[in-house]
Amino acid sequence: MKSEKLNKKLEKYLKKGKYKKYRKLRFKHGEYYNVLSCITDFKYSFDEKPFTDADSLVLCQLAYTDLSDFKGKKLSEIAENVIDSKKVAPYCHDDCMKVIDALTQSERLGGIVVLDAREKLSKEEDCQYGVTLFDCGEFLYMACRGTDDHMIGWLEDVDLIIMPEIRSHELTIEALNEYGKLYEKPFIVGGHSKGGNMALYSAAFCDTAVQDKIIKVYDHDGPGLLPSTFEKEEMKNIIDRVDKTCPELSIFGMIMHEGVPYRVIYSHCRNIYQHYIFNWQIEKTDGTCVKAEITDRVSRVVRIVIEIVLPTMTEEDRMRFRAFTASILDRAGIFVLGDFSFGKILKLIGKMFGQPWSEQKFMWGILGKVLKAIPKAEKAAKKEKNEYKKANKIA
Repeated sequence: MKSEKLNKKLEKYLKKGKYKKYRKLRFKHGEYYNVLSCITDFKYSFDEKPFTDADSLVLCQLAYTDLSDFKGKKLSEIAENVIDSKKVAPYCHDDCMKVIDALTQSERLGGIVVLDAREKLSKEEDCQYGVTLFDCGEFLYMACRGTDDHMIGWLEDVDLIIMPEIRSHELTIEALNEYGKLYEKPFIVGGHSKGGNMALYSAAFCDTAVQDKIIKVYDHDGPGLLPSTFEKEEMKNIIDRVDKTCPELSIFGMIMHEGVPYRVIYSHCRNIYQHYIFNWQIEKTDGTCVKAEITDRVSRVVRIVIEIVLPTMTEEDRMRFRAFTASILDRAGIFVLGDFSFGKILKLIGKMFGQPWSEQKFMWGILGKVLKAIPKAEKAAKKEKNEYKKANKIA
């Protein structure tokens, strides 16, 4: 129960349009859930409270795990059947296992059943992919895995700005089509980070009969698609069912985001840690993400810089950038995020300067374009903020 003093302060912030201070104060006094506390404490059934943002975040986090040995199991039963937790959650071990453990106590989500789980990691195919299918009772949820700690996955993120379709797109569409033919229930498709991109793309380009079964697409801070892709009729058919969420500091979610409306939501953390869904705050009343107003300055500047620089790069330039990055990572012996160390970073820098001058000159040229675009982006970002504040009367 809030004190009268706290209530007055919150009302004061709202009245004056000081929404950031309002959210921070509510967070400080424990008035929001996070993903873990929502699992155990949001006790409404789906009949009482329909599927929420928080439910989607939980299932998308589980997509980072390997649940292939738990087909037919309820989420509340997984923890007691885990023999090797590092096999189940090798990339985000502690946090994913916290989710799995919390699900043993969840009245709302514990009864959801794992129907299928697939994954593939292939350097030859430049592919890091995974999907998990959940039976939520009245509907199915296909959760798409985002980038894990393999460099193959991070390079695949670069591929998204080069190619209209990558191997993971193909595999995700294949899975969704198979599930759509196998099950009569309607679908929700979702994902976090690169998984959000996979969810959006597969929902747009799956078979028409399967797309008709899709009731919603959750894109949690996922990178966008090439402009040419958004112009296609298949994308127009699904866009009104897409629910995209991005924190105030969004880097990945703002890349090529044009064409997808999005909600800005509140994360209590700073910097890049806002991308991590464990830091997203959730309303206790209905399980939705706490709403914010506008992405912050860094997000807007990065987005505008990308919008300025990318059109100046031909497809050949983008492929060359990708090949250069892949080559120096490989030569430095960096294959997963855990390989980064002070010594490996020094080796990485050495390999960069060890490349032919023509390649170094090309990369320095890209850096020059980025630096040149920053002042223009800063001005545009400031203008966007002022226009937004004026239109919405925000202090």
